[in-house]
Amino acid sequence: MKERINERKEKQVRPQPKDARRVWSGIVYITKNGWFWRDLPKAFGLWKSVLNDFTRLTHRGIIQAFMNKPRDIVIMKRGKEQSPSIGIIDIQSVNPRAFK
Repeated sequence: MKERINERKEKQVRPQPKDARRVWSGIVYITKNGWFWRDLPKAFGLWKSVLNDFTRLTHRGIIQAFMNKPRDIVIMKRGKEQSPSIGIIDIQSVNPRAFK
């Protein structure tokens, strides 16, 4: 993941935020609590700035890599393949009337 971030830094035009930890904390706070971006406490900075950073990181694939890396490490420690080999769908959770 570090290689990907460093690779992106070389191409980057906009400077990194001065307090990146505060931005990451704001992103985690919103995603964990499921709040609206406008409800972000002022301690994390301006909500619009944090939202813009989140959008930029999402488009670059950094958020996805950040979420996948811990999962991949756990899967490798268990000695399993990284991609799932089977999927299960519970038919009782599907409402057939919703498809009319």
